[in-house]
Amino acid sequence: MRKTAAADYNSTTAANLLRAVQAREFTREEMEEKEKKKGQNDGKRYSILDLPKDCIYRTLIKLPIESLRRSSLVCKPWYKMINNSIFIQDHLRRSEMGLIFLSKSPGTETNSDENIFHVEKHYLPSKANWESRMEQYDVELNLQFMEIKDGKSAVKSLKLSSYGEIRAACNGLVLLENSRICGPVVINPVTREYTVLCRGTIALPHDESYGFAFSYRTGEYKVVHLFRDHLRYFGCEIIEVDSHTWRAVDGPSFGLISQLGKAPVVAIGAFHWMPHIENYEYIVSMGH
Repeated sequence: MRKTAAADYNSTTAANLLRAVQAREFTREEMEEKEKKKGQNDGKRYSILDLPKDCIYRTLIKLPIESLRRSSLVCKPWYKMINNSIFIQDHLRRSEMGLIFLSKSPGTETNSDENIFHVEKHYLPSKANWESRMEQYDVELNLQFMEIKDGKSAVKSLKLSSYGEIRAACNGLVLLENSRICGPVVINPVTREYTVLCRGTIALPHDESYGFAFSYRTGEYKVVHLFRDHLRYFGCEIIEVDSHTWRAVDGPSFGLISQLGKAPVVAIGAFHWMPHIENYEYIVSMGH
């Protein structure tokens, strides 16, 4: 009995010692593997995509308009960040003051540039439809902007063309209108996003005026269309950019306005029109 107990004791002690040695060897190999991986990571070259999001945001927000378009094509996270409404508002607040205007296309060289964004070409259903409709127009217009910085101005191109006229602008968004092709188009020149509104009442260019404003009360962009019909009476209609129908509203009384064709000034929650070119003693205002 004593020999058997001693043998069992020696066997158990040997087994425990063997397990301890194996555990220590496993731990040593695990530590060596971690050190090896750490050395590989230390020598790894990190890309700009590995930077924190807030660092990328602060960098992109400082880029000019021309660079944002190219930057949005780097990767999906950058595209989502640049096209986010919060980013757009932040960029607008940081941007230098500028004036967006139309100019005649300088020639076929610019028209063949693949970087030019043709507004009508994107929302017309087919290339054949696009070409047939454009045959009736002689002049293609490019959107440009005059950058005003430190008392100096410089004209730069937005690489965006259209056959429509600029009717109004609000918070960096531009309202283009060409009633012979479709309804008004609201476009963001930076992101190239656009919304085609349904066609409203058709009138001659000198017998209509468009206003474009943002309502802080409802959080919506609205377009107002003031026009004069064939009987020389004024009509007025309003549409929310996210809506699909125009809503008729009461316009100015007969005789208050004699000249149209120019966009109103938006201030203090209302549109303000000059009733005549000269010799006017009042302005016509309408809340939106």
